[in-house]
Amino acid sequence: MALALSVWSAVTFVVDFRAGPYRALAERLETATGSVRDPRYIARIERALSNDDIFSLCSRELVRSAASIRLALLDTSYQDDDAGVREAALAKARDTLKRSLRCYPRDGNFWLRLAMVEFAQTGPTSSVQEMLRASLAAAPSDAWVIVPRIEFASRLLGSDLQGAEEILRIDVENLVRHGRVSDVADLYVSVNEPVRRIFRDALEGLDEERLMAIESAIARRVPVPATE
Repeated sequence: MALALSVWSAVTFVVDFRAGPYRALAERLETATGSVRDPRYIARIERALSNDDIFSLCSRELVRSAASIRLALLDTSYQDDDAGVREAALAKARDTLKRSLRCYPRDGNFWLRLAMVEFAQTGPTSSVQEMLRASLAAAPSDAWVIVPRIEFASRLLGSDLQGAEEILRIDVENLVRHGRVSDVADLYVSVNEPVRRIFRDALEGLDEERLMAIESAIARRVPVPATE
């Protein structure tokens, strides 16, 4: 038992040691993506991400950091006028997310991000819908995943994806009933009228106290028309 614990401690130390630089880089890129413009700096990041050993131990922190870095680089690529650069960044992000899912197939955020990348590459396809369904199945009640999933699913309304509205309604219902009032209000004022109707449908049947809290929060966020 002592030997097993010692081995486990050693492995944990190695994984944590390797994850540290990736975590720090992910945090830096997530807070300052727009400033990452130095090609030499990006080249160093690419060399680190091309290390085949990154995913070998499936460390959750390392995998999440690698995915965050890759998605931040994808965001940066959209500041470039070169379509080839964006396509390469999309392909690399897709590959990283797929490798992340091989380690953690029940990660709803990875499935959501993969659906977004797939949509950027191919438009609204059945693959995008299935990835969105996988995200819902893996993370049905995590607000930090639900909120961006609602924002993304809202973009799919009006497409040929018949399941997009169903997923959207499930998420909106869940958020309205159990999520933070501020999240509900922020989303309501940011979406278009067809999605607002889905929110209003979900508001029906709420207890009076929560309904009033949400309506009040929405009213505080709606601009008041200027008087002449």
